[in-house]
Amino acid sequence: NGRPYTRDADWLAQNEWMVHTFFPQRSFITLQQLIKAGLYPPVAAPKIERRVVGPVDSAIEMRPGVLGQNGPELRSNTLQGLPVVRFDGNDSLTSASSLQLFPTRSSPLTVLVLFRSDNIEGQKFLLNHGAGVGVNFELGYDTGNGSGSGNFGVHRGSGSASVAPEGTIQNHEFTLMTIEARSSGVAPTNLVFRKNGVLLTAARQGSGWLAPPSYNTAHRPLNIGARDDSGIGSLGSYHVGDIAELVILRQELSTEDRASLERYLTQKYGLPATPGPTLAPDAFQELYVWLSADTGIKASEGTIVEWQDRSTNGFLFMSNPPRLPATAPEYQLTAANGQPSARFDGLTDVLISHRPIQLFETTNSGLTVFTVFSTRSASSPRFLASHAVGINANWELGYDVGASAGVGNLGVSRGGQNAVVAPQQTITSNQLQIVTAQTLPIGVAPNNVRLWKNGIPLNLSIDGSGWLEVGAYRTNHHRMSLGARLAGGSGQINGYHDGDLAEFLVFRRDLDQSERAGIERYLADKYGLDVPPGSSRSPETTANLELWLRADRGINGPASRITRWEDQSGRGHVFVADTNAPVLPDGIYFTLDGSDPLSAGGVLSAHAQRYDQSFLIRSDAALLARELRDGAWSAPTRSEASTDQALPQQAVRITELMYHPAPAPLGSPYGDTDFEFIELKNVSDRCVDLNGLRLTGGVEFAFEGAHGLLAPRSAIVIVNNLHAFASRYPSRGIRVAGEFAGNLSNGGERLLLENIQGKIILDFSYADDWVPSSDGAGFSLTVINDGEPSMAWSNRTAWRSSLTANGSPGRDDTPELVDTDGDGLPDTWETTHKLDFRNSTDAASDADQDGMSAIDEYRAGLDPNESQSVLAFDLVGQTAVGIELSFRTQPNRGYRVDWTESIQQPVWRELESICGTPAERIAIVLDQSARDRARFYRLAIP
Repeated sequence: NGRPYTRDADWLAQNEWMVHTFFPQRSFITLQQLIKAGLYPPVAAPKIERRVVGPVDSAIEMRPGVLGQNGPELRSNTLQGLPVVRFDGNDSLTSASSLQLFPTRSSPLTVLVLFRSDNIEGQKFLLNHGAGVGVNFELGYDTGNGSGSGNFGVHRGSGSASVAPEGTIQNHEFTLMTIEARSSGVAPTNLVFRKNGVLLTAARQGSGWLAPPSYNTAHRPLNIGARDDSGIGSLGSYHVGDIAELVILRQELSTEDRASLERYLTQKYGLPATPGPTLAPDAFQELYVWLSADTGIKASEGTIVEWQDRSTNGFLFMSNPPRLPATAPEYQLTAANGQPSARFDGLTDVLISHRPIQLFETTNSGLTVFTVFSTRSASSPRFLASHAVGINANWELGYDVGASAGVGNLGVSRGGQNAVVAPQQTITSNQLQIVTAQTLPIGVAPNNVRLWKNGIPLNLSIDGSGWLEVGAYRTNHHRMSLGARLAGGSGQINGYHDGDLAEFLVFRRDLDQSERAGIERYLADKYGLDVPPGSSRSPETTANLELWLRADRGINGPASRITRWEDQSGRGHVFVADTNAPVLPDGIYFTLDGSDPLSAGGVLSAHAQRYDQSFLIRSDAALLARELRDGAWSAPTRSEASTDQALPQQAVRITELMYHPAPAPLGSPYGDTDFEFIELKNVSDRCVDLNGLRLTGGVEFAFEGAHGLLAPRSAIVIVNNLHAFASRYPSRGIRVAGEFAGNLSNGGERLLLENIQGKIILDFSYADDWVPSSDGAGFSLTVINDGEPSMAWSNRTAWRSSLTANGSPGRDDTPELVDTDGDGLPDTWETTHKLDFRNSTDAASDADQDGMSAIDEYRAGLDPNESQSVLAFDLVGQTAVGIELSFRTQPNRGYRVDWTESIQQPVWRELESICGTPAERIAIVLDQSARDRARFYRLAIP
C-alpha cells in the first residue's frame, strides 16, 4: 500500500494463481490474488500456471511470486489441524467471559471491532477500559436507555452513555464498528461512531462523564468481551456472539487513514465498502493491539484458549491468564520459517534436538541449568544438555538416563548407565515442565547434584559409581551442548532429546534458594505451570547468566530445523547448527499430493520436487509449492489441477426463479408457463465450465456441448420457451443456455443441481407462500444473498421478490438502468459517450468509423468515439506448438475465439471461450490443431 515494511519478518505474502488453458471448452485465465496476512519472510509465494493441452493432460508451469498490493482473501482457518468454515462460532472469539488485555497509557483511542451478535437484548460489552465501574470506557451495544433495540455506544456503567440510533446492530449480522475516543471534549462530541465506514449520529444520554481524564486515565486495564466491574477482569455483561477482528490504535487517525483501514477490514470480510485505497493495521505506528481470527487463534473444540496479537507489541491473551508480575515480559507469537506457529506444537517454534548444537565452553564453576521442555517419549536415554569433552568426563542432564530406563526418571548421567537419578515417573510424555539442575563446585554425587521439577525438589538416588567428583564435570573448557549427548566430544548424535525445548538457561554458579525459586516462578508464570508461591525474578537481573535461549525470541530458522539461535543473556552468543548440512539451491519446490514440500523437521520432504520446467500431469493433482530464496522460504501456494470441472462447479447457484409468470398479453401465441425461467449464477471469483452440470426435479436440463464457461459473478438462464422468453425480454443481451423440459410448479417443488460427477450442489424446495408477489403477480423469486451456504436455499428467509416486474434474468437484481428511447443503451452511457438518449436510431451509428455500431461497442465495453478502441487481435503468430493469438480484454467481459478454413463460405467453429475478469489484461489463445492450411479467426462477444 505504498508504505515500506520496516520489521524483518512483517510481510504480506501474495499467492497469485494463474490458470492458462489452451483447449476448447476449458477455463482460460483465472487470476486470484491471495494475500495471507501474517508474519512472513520477504519471499512471495510462487505462481502456479496450468495449461490444459488435452482432455486429460495438464501442463503445469510455475514462476516466482511478487509481493502484492491488494487486501487479503481469507480462506478457511485450521483449528486443531482441521479446516473450519469462517464465522461458524468456532474460529472467532466467543466471549462468554472477559479476557484482560493490557494497561493503556493516557491517549486518544481508535477502536475497530468486527463482530456478530447472537443476542441484542440487554447490555452487551465488546470492550472495557477501566479500573472500576465509576471510571471506565465500555464499548458495546444496547448500552444506553433503549435496551433490546440494538443500539450501539460507549457506556460508563450506570446507564450513562453516548449511543448510536436504535437498530444499528442486528442479530447474526457481521458488522464493523469504529469508535474514535478523542483526547479533548465531552461526550458525545469527543466520540465518533461508524458502522461499516458510514458515520452514525450519536445521541448523548446521561451526564457528560467522558471528559478527560475519565476514559483515558493512565494504566486502566483493557478487557475484551465483558464489562469489568472490579478492575480485575471479572465477568459482567458479556458479549454473545463472535468477535472476528479487533484493532486498537492509540491515536486519532486522519480521515483518509481511517477510511483506508475500514476498507481493509470490510473488503477482507465481504462487507459493503466504498471505493478507495486500503491500509492494513500494521501500517500505523500507534497500533497497540491487532487480534485477528484468521491467524491469531488457538482453540480446542471451538473454545478459544489463546489469542496472539499481530501488532508489534506481541501480546498473548489466554482465557484464564496467570497473573504476571510487573517485571515479567510480554511474549510475542513465534515466527519460524516466516510463519506464525502455535507454541509447543512440536513442529515449528521450539528446538527439536535431533542433533546436538554446540553452545560454548565453560570454565571451572558450579552450574545451574533451567530447561522448559516436553518429551514425546520417556523411553531410552534422552539428553537435554551435555557438558563434556569426552564420554568419560562429562555432565549430561536428561531423562531415562539411569539403569531403569523407560520409566520416566530424571537425572544427571556420566555416560553408560552411571547416573544420579530422581524417582521413577518424574517425567511424563507430552507434558510441559520446568526442570532445574544444579551442581556445586565441591563434593561428590549425589551430594553435589540437585534437581527440581516445577520448583519441587527431587530426592536423588545414586545409580553407579560416585563419578561426579571434582575434575570430571568441571574441568576447564568443557563444551556445553544442547539437545544430545556428545559421544567422544565429536558432536555426533547419541541419545537425542525427542521433544520440544522451549527455554534453556545456564548460570555459571550455583544460585541461592531465592534466586532459583524466583526464576522458576518467572518461567511458571510465562508458561502457565504450577510452582510453589513466591516472587518472580527475571533471568537478566541475576548475576552470572551465561546463556538464555528462548523459543519466543531466540529462534531463527526454517520450520523446526533450527539453524540459528540468538542468546538473550547479554553475552552475545550466536549458535549455528548443521553447518555442514547440504544447502538447497534457490528455486521453487512443490508436491502433487497436497503435502508441504517443507517437512516438519525443516528439511525437504521426500515427496518434494524442484521445479525446472513445465511438466504434464494426467490425473487430478493437489499442487502445493514454496519458493526458497536466499535461505528463506515463502508462504505456500496451493492449487487444484483437475482434468474435470467438478470442483469449480460447486460455486454455481440458482439465484432467480420465475415459476409463476404474469399472464401472457392478449393475442399472444404463448401460454403463461412459456415465460418461466431459471437463473444460474457463478458466485465465485474463478471461471466455471458448465459442461456436465445437470438440473433435475420438477424440470430437467443438462449443460453440454457449447455452453462453455461462466465468468465470475456472471449468470446464465434456462427457459421454458425460447421464443416466448425473447418476446418478453428483447434486446437485453441475456445469455440463454436453452430450454428445460417440464414446467415449474406454481405451488412449489424440489430442484436438484448436480455437478459433472453427480455430486449434489443444491437440493432445495421452494413454496408459493414464501413471497406472495412472486406467485402470479409478475415478480420473480430472487435469492437475497448468493454467498450463503447451500442449505440456506431451503429457507423462506433467504428469498425475496424481484425489484422489478418480470424479474431480472441474467443480471443482478438491482434497479434497472433507464433507457428512455428503448434502444438497448442506458441513458447514462449515451450521455457519457455523446449520444442522444431520446434518439433510438443512434444505436446503429458508428461515430469513430471503426466498423462497430454503438450498441456493439456498448456490449464489448468499448468507446464509440475512439477508433483505437476496437475488438481485434493484437497479435497472431506461429509457434512451435501452434498458432498463438493475443488480444486485450475489457473488464468483466467474456469472449469467444472462433475459426474457419474458408472465408468465402465460412463454417465457424469455437476454438476457446474466455472468462471475464475485473481488470484489463492480455489474453493469449493457442490453436494447436492448426496445420499447413489457411485458417481464419474471429473474436466475438457471446
